Amino acid sequence: GQVLFKMHGTQDAKQVDAALRAVEAALTRDDRCERALVTKAEILQRTGKENESFAIWARVYELYPKNVDAQRMKRLADMRGVQSAKPSKPPGRPSNRPPAKEEGGLFSKLFGSKKK
Repeated sequence: GQVLFKMHGTQDAKQVDAALRAVEAALTRDDRCERALVTKAEILQRTGKENESFAIWARVYELYPKNVDAQRMKRLADMRGVQSAKPSKPPGRPSNRPPAKEEGGLFSKLFGSKKK
């Protein structure tokens, strides 16, 4: 897919479709393939599908945070306010703080708790 796209660019729609099909085939074998994801994002970006492209770049950034192109595209998407560029957070507590204990807080420990 990458070779087809690099050779023909966005000039020939049939070649762009063939390149996308080849990249999709690679992603069905390994959905975390960095090169295939980057190529798909580049193809989508150059064919005017920026929001879809930003979503792929966000995935590349999640999987490979040291990828310089993904870092750059994530910053660009964040500046433009594209929602799909923000990586999804795993479900769970909204903060890293542990949940408060039922037995009381700091003041209860210092001054004692009111026991009934």
